[in-house]
Amino acid sequence: MCFIRTIIPQIVDSIWITLVKKRHFIAKLILSALTLAFVYSQVDVDIMETAQTIKPVTWLLAGMAMVCQMALISWRWQLLINLKHYHINYFDALKISFASNLANIFFITSVGGVVVKIGLAAQFGIGFLRSLMATLIDRLFSVLTLLFLTAISVPVVYRLLPPDISSLMVVVTFACLTATFLFLFFISHKLKDMDFIRKNKRFATFLNYIRALLLKPARLNGLVGLSLVAQTSYFVAVYIILLSLGADVSFLQVFLVLPAIAFIASLPISIGGWGIREGAFVYGLSLFGVPMETAFIASIEVGLLSMVASLALGLPAFFTQDVLRFFSTDRVRVKHKQP
Repeated sequence: MCFIRTIIPQIVDSIWITLVKKRHFIAKLILSALTLAFVYSQVDVDIMETAQTIKPVTWLLAGMAMVCQMALISWRWQLLINLKHYHINYFDALKISFASNLANIFFITSVGGVVVKIGLAAQFGIGFLRSLMATLIDRLFSVLTLLFLTAISVPVVYRLLPPDISSLMVVVTFACLTATFLFLFFISHKLKDMDFIRKNKRFATFLNYIRALLLKPARLNGLVGLSLVAQTSYFVAVYIILLSLGADVSFLQVFLVLPAIAFIASLPISIGGWGIREGAFVYGLSLFGVPMETAFIASIEVGLLSMVASLALGLPAFFTQDVLRFFSTDRVRVKHKQP
């Protein structure tokens, strides 16, 4: 009864607040729906209806690859949390990560998963600033890994793109490099301003955390290696699904185009990447001759399988004592101002 009185109402309230009061969520929902509708209008429905459906064995193998990705990302987060001082073991880090993945579904936006992860870390005595830094840097590793793999594939994929798209890619790449340079220039400038550092304890703590990470090359290399293997596991899952649908594509071709697709789908402009992911799948895989219908179905199955994996792993973690203790408090309930 305690569970019903506390957790279920908070989940319902969060969904209601998200649906009704958050205008940006409505915009994301409309964008996802319109993009999905547009991509669906471009495919041949008759071909989709006769397409080979994925087999349970294929779902199992692809799901195992996705679970491997989640497990590796959890390990990476644990290493970041335990930087300088040991705070949490791998099993607890795994439980927190799985519960936060489930929160992404319950609370709809990815911010809900971050809040739950930081709140659960507090149950193990981990400070807010440390857990926030570890979570944000963990996300940064994922983004930088996708950008690095995308940069490697550019020389090959660039030749397959139409001239206008190629020009757009050059502009976007230049903009990303410029933004990175300006960010590094800002950080380096602030590092020289000792008065600013002394007056901003949180910024000083952040710099000390980054310095500790950079001063341990072995751990940094391990984090990079975990990121690469985790993304490769996701690519393997997608490749398994594509093969089950009869796509005539090699793993190398999938490896070349998926980093850019995954990066575009991860942008916070849609609901869980829906719509944007389907459009990126259809366009990206078409460069290697994959039919639009096959790419569209594969994208839908990838999205569904990700949700199934999050539910299958998150529900057991969700009902553990630490997670229930967190949700039994009012810390998850966020007050929203009336517009």
